[in-house]
Amino acid sequence: MQGKTSRAPFAWLRKRAWVLAWLMRFREGFAFLPLVLGVAGGGLATLLFALDPWVPTSLLVAPPVEAARTVSSTLVGAVLGVAATTFTIVMAVLTLASSQFGPRLLRQFLKDGVSQATLGIFLAVASYHLAVLALLDPSDRPGVLPVWGGLVVAAAGGVALVVFVQHFARSVHADVIVARVGTDFEALVADLCGTDTCESPVPPELPVRLPAGTAGYLQSVDLVALQRLAGAHDLEVRVVPRPGAHLLPSEPLLQVDRPVDEALASELRECASIGDDRSPTQDLEFVLAQLAEMAVRAMSPGINDPFTAELCIHRMTQGLATFVDRGAPPSVFGDDDGKVRVWMRWPTFDELLGAATHRLRPAAGRDAGTLLTMLRALARLSNTTPEPSVHASCARYAREVRASAGPDIPTGDLARLDAALADVTRLRT
Repeated sequence: MQGKTSRAPFAWLRKRAWVLAWLMRFREGFAFLPLVLGVAGGGLATLLFALDPWVPTSLLVAPPVEAARTVSSTLVGAVLGVAATTFTIVMAVLTLASSQFGPRLLRQFLKDGVSQATLGIFLAVASYHLAVLALLDPSDRPGVLPVWGGLVVAAAGGVALVVFVQHFARSVHADVIVARVGTDFEALVADLCGTDTCESPVPPELPVRLPAGTAGYLQSVDLVALQRLAGAHDLEVRVVPRPGAHLLPSEPLLQVDRPVDEALASELRECASIGDDRSPTQDLEFVLAQLAEMAVRAMSPGINDPFTAELCIHRMTQGLATFVDRGAPPSVFGDDDGKVRVWMRWPTFDELLGAATHRLRPAAGRDAGTLLTMLRALARLSNTTPEPSVHASCARYAREVRASAGPDIPTGDLARLDAALADVTRLRT
């Protein structure tokens, strides 16, 4: 049975997939906001020099030109030195933290708006005073507005430093990191999902295969462009891998219902973005796996932090409950007349639950408390919906969790695990 057709529900997905992937990488870097603020700092100095002749000298004290030059040159060196020292210490702390939580912590830091704004303010202060040094004219009157404005800008840099240190000290806490990743997963579920069912229709096999042409991970698919292109050429297209899958150049990326020329095949391929790493743009499993990775690292013998693992389990449960509540992402996209144009494959609830538990079960096998938390989380998920498929998945993974209990767990704890397993496998009435 085919699912209900959907007509381009991804209103936020308007550009080509490779543009979206580039924008995602740009957002997660330090480039855009710091550069904009740096340019704005120099522009502000130029603007204040232009407005300065209209400011009466009786309103503000005009310092000597040499004094203004000394202040500006001193502030440039001081701000750049503080910025270099601050971010060197930050990277050292992040290196230590990433060994505990995983290298994806760096991704969270790089896209953090406060960190980007702080670096941008430092660059703005430096570029402002460099512009002041370049525009001060010894033969003219001192720039009253630029000099006093420079003091205000320097004070803003000091405030930004204090705010950043407080923000960064909090952002490396385990609960904050886990909450950020969990929020990312829930936001992605909210963007993608909305079919009111956790079951997706099985896409048909189409006769013509279009190979990927390049190796890498499928980062995203521009379903709007793909649907329009398929409609314009009266095609039915199936996206073979789901986002996050690794492809070889010869493996099929798309299937179509009839042969197409190379030009059209190239246009169809351009609707998919393939890169060297996985991206959180449409990859539900990737974002969920970040929480699972932090939980696995927390349960490693070298760290042995079951409390962080429980935090990760709670956030994975919360995100999966959101998935169950909203249903799987739309898999069928059609024209106004109902003709199917695009088939898309997404991970099922069972696959997401497997991504959340497969690697964590062996790591948690020696800790009864973590196993008990996993079983109780599965019971809570099972109770969120009447769907039999969700109940069956929760019960199956609950049995696997119970079977992973190590031989050193006391008998009393094993009895509690058995009781929690019974809560999951008990049929709902």
